[in-house]
Amino acid sequence: GLARSALGEHQAAITDFDKAIALNPAYAIAYNNRGIATAELGEHQAAITDFDRAIALDSEYADAYDNRGIARAELGEHQAAINDFGRAIALNPEYISAYRYRGLAYNQMERFSEAIADYQTLIRLDESWLDAIGVNLGLLLSYVGRYEEAVAINRSYLAKNPNDYTALYNLAVVLSRWKGTTEAKSEISEARAILNTILDGENRSSSLYGLGGLEAIVGNADSALAHLKESAGLPDSSAEEWAKHDVAWLDLRTNPDFQRIVFGESQ
Repeated sequence: GLARSALGEHQAAITDFDKAIALNPAYAIAYNNRGIATAELGEHQAAITDFDRAIALDSEYADAYDNRGIARAELGEHQAAINDFGRAIALNPEYISAYRYRGLAYNQMERFSEAIADYQTLIRLDESWLDAIGVNLGLLLSYVGRYEEAVAINRSYLAKNPNDYTALYNLAVVLSRWKGTTEAKSEISEARAILNTILDGENRSSSLYGLGGLEAIVGNADSALAHLKESAGLPDSSAEEWAKHDVAWLDLRTNPDFQRIVFGESQ
């Protein structure tokens, strides 16, 4: 079953785990592994049933709590997922997966300070996670006004990923909020330059959004809102969601045009 799961043969793996469970109905590991394979097929509620059974058989089975939490998060049951990740962490305080996914669940619930704490623990346990979550951590720190820390994490991330346009944009924005636009002049110029290089490619929506945010930071409201509107109008754009929390737009959040673009005509 495990070998077949590793090969992506999840239905065949489930058949093997069924046989293992038939031979030993108290085989908690087989229930957990069948749950993982079932979740890989997108059947998250059925997977939860298997994780429930694994936990009933072994109440200290940290992996089963973590896996059930992941499945619950996939179903949008974020608080229940957080509870499961918390149980996994209580059983194993260095459980990296549980910190990662609990941080994501907190983020989804807009409990940003709690998400920050989990991401910081994740990096403390394994510094290599900076590459995976550094940009998001920097954003969350900015959302709660912890600009100095946001600047530091963005700079640490950029030391390894110097051409990441999202991190360059975030650094320019948070440094402007912390120290002012004069202090952030070179960072704003660098972010603007790299965003312009991707303006005509597949990341046009992100480029327009970032260029708009930089215009907002320097006080060019009309240009900022024009960029935001164009970005939001492109297919698969996330501009409206980003702008709800991005501190680049703090001074424009009550602007009627910003409200219309981000929240719709009814706001």
